[in-house]
Parts: sequence; structure tokens; C-alpha cells
Amino acid sequence: MDKVFHSRIAIGQYLGALLIVFNILLCVRMNYLLLIILSLLFLAFILDRLFFTRYTITSDGRLIISYGHFSKSKELRCEEIIAIEPGSSMKFGKFAVMRFVIVRYGFGGKFELLLPKDERNFIKALSDACLSFN
Repeated sequence: MDKVFHSRIAIGQYLGALLIVFNILLCVRMNYLLLIILSLLFLAFILDRLFFTRYTITSDGRLIISYGHFSKSKELRCEEIIAIEPGSSMKFGKFAVMRFVIVRYGFGGKFELLLPKDERNFIKALSDACLSFN
């Protein structure tokens, strides 16, 4: 049975979308039609990526990272995954600015930074899937 985890949206991503909306409003005020159209397309791409990013752990030992409808999804097999570990950016005591999951795979130090909503269950499910597959 496949397990699907949705992506968490960080505050910086909300602020980036808000900045694009502000840019669109400014372009509407200045009557820049081409910039309005380009900014709307970019906003649609960004919102699709924000709200439709999913991480699917399949029963046959694959992690499928889907970045929305307009982007190509990425697929990692359990044999490729070397390590799964939680990570965080700057910390102030116990508070971290950003929490994420690092999935290291392949040779040459490749990695993916993932933002699942439920980090603990995601790490446990991916670890269990890779252990049961191997």
C-alpha cells in the first residue's frame, strides 16, 4: 500500500508568493500588460508547486517526489538511498527557523531536502519501507 505525505509550506514560501502578488498589483497600476501576464504565469507555477508537492512511498520500495502538475517528478529507489535524517537551519535554543528531512542517495553526495508535514512518520515510513525492501 502506498503512503502519501504532503509538503509543508514554509513562511518564506508564503512571503515569496505575497511578493509576486504585490508585483502583479504594481504592474496593474502601471499598465504593464506583458509583465502582468508573465507574473500571473509565474504565480500559477509557484502556487502549484507549493500546494501540490507530494512524497509517495510505494510498496515496491520507491520514493516518488512530485513537485506539482507543471514539474517533472523525481523517483528514488530504496537501493539508492544511503541515509535519511532530520535537519534544521539556524537554531535559537530549541527553536529552529526551518526543519526538513535530508535524503542522501547515490554516489557523489547527492541529496534531497524534503519538507513533509509529519517528519517523524515520514522518516519512520521511509526507513521501514527501505528495510523491508532490502
